[in-house]
Amino acid sequence: MAGSRATGDPLAVATGAVHKALAPVGGVPMLTRVLRTLRATRSVGRTVVCGLDAALAASAVPAPGAVEFVSGGDTPGASALHAIEALRAGTANPDHHADHPLLTPDTVTSSAQPRPASTPT
Repeated sequence: MAGSRATGDPLAVATGAVHKALAPVGGVPMLTRVLRTLRATRSVGRTVVCGLDAALAASAVPAPGAVEFVSGGDTPGASALHAIEALRAGTANPDHHADHPLLTPDTVTSSAQPRPASTPT
């Protein structure tokens, strides 16, 4: 998920980035860090970036062609639906945000694991 605020994001403005997901952390755009993590996660087969123009993100994509871009919706929920529909492969579709530079393969793997149904107390 790489949506943006209609009025501009303070982090993007402060760093001079055209989009929050492209703001650098330690000199590396956050989106690049997230995409590297997803590529390093064995359970990830496809990566879809939702809500960020592919042309804007081109320099931040470590493996061009390995990432699909889809347009976002009017709300975060609508954007998530766009991404899920694009991935519709019958597999787990964990939703990770492009501005999560500390994401790890273990976190990605854990989020894709089935969860037991909650039991009412």
